[in-house]
Amino acid sequence: MAADTIITIPEPTRPTRRRPADHHGYVTDGERLYRVVSPLNPELGIDDAVLEDCATLQWRVYTHAELWWLRLREV
Repeated sequence: MAADTIITIPEPTRPTRRRPADHHGYVTDGERLYRVVSPLNPELGIDDAVLEDCATLQWRVYTHAELWWLRLREV
């Protein structure tokens, strides 16, 4: 190799961080268990998610801000 040759190494790809309500499945706030009925999809303009409370079986629409305050995590 010549002394002026530069070898570049690609940066490792960072995994995209998913928000818990971005896909179907189950999430919790540490006290309640929820089923994600209709997930968020900002790319399609869907900024609300429908969650079902597994204890009461009631569905509720949560805004993006409400989901952030709940600090949900995947189960």
